[in-house]
Amino acid sequence: MSYALISNKQPVEYESFMLEALENLRKCNVISIAVVAFTKEGETQTGYWQMNMAEKEHAAAEIRYDAMDDFIKANINRYRNLPDEPDEEIEGEE
Repeated sequence: MSYALISNKQPVEYESFMLEALENLRKCNVISIAVVAFTKEGETQTGYWQMNMAEKEHAAAEIRYDAMDDFIKANINRYRNLPDEPDEEIEGEE
C-alpha cells in the first residue's frame, strides 16, 4: 500500500522517512507510538498515541539501547584489540 501526503507546503526532507515508518508500522500490531523530534532552535517536540507512563519509560530505554549499539559499532575495533589479560596493578595499590 502506498501513502501520499497532500499539502500546499513544500515537502520536507524527512517526509519519505515518515512515510516509510508508517508503511512499516502497518505491518505490525501497533498498540502505541512515540514521536520525538529536535528543532534547529534547540526545542524538542514530542507526541504520543495510546502511550502510558510505563510505555514511555520502555520507549526511552529502547532509545538508550540504540545509542549503546551505535557507540559499540563506532568503537568495535577498539574493543576487539583489547588484551585478554587484566590491566596491571597501578603502582602503590595492593
